[in-house]
Amino acid sequence: MSSETLALLSVASVGASALVLLVGYRAIRRGDRAAHARRMALAGVLAALFLVFYLAKTTLYGAKPYQGPEALRPLYLGVLALHSLLAAANLPLALFTFGLALSGRLDRHRRIAPWTLRVWLLVALTGWIVYGFLKL
Repeated sequence: MSSETLALLSVASVGASALVLLVGYRAIRRGDRAAHARRMALAGVLAALFLVFYLAKTTLYGAKPYQGPEALRPLYLGVLALHSLLAAANLPLALFTFGLALSGRLDRHRRIAPWTLRVWLLVALTGWIVYGFLKL
């Protein structure tokens, strides 16, 4: 598989995970716990697929350097730094949130899940922005 194919699969899977998260959030707001649980599990699977594609691309082809306009480099680096920090926090935060739900500690899950949702969505959004910068 080419570097470009793996990059496209990674952004597609993280984007899909974000969309499924939003559908799952809507389900819990409507009181449908079963639909919420299914959607969140699917979001987790899609995020795991993202990680597989991203690690395969990085391992096989390395990181792609920024080659866009120099005037945009500081903005790119800022978005990349934000994305990297949030992404590093997202995996343990998501696993902790899933763990709270699976262990039935729903009171704690309800408190932390909104933060996990925000971080996950920001990671997905900034990931797409970084991908866009690298296409310039």
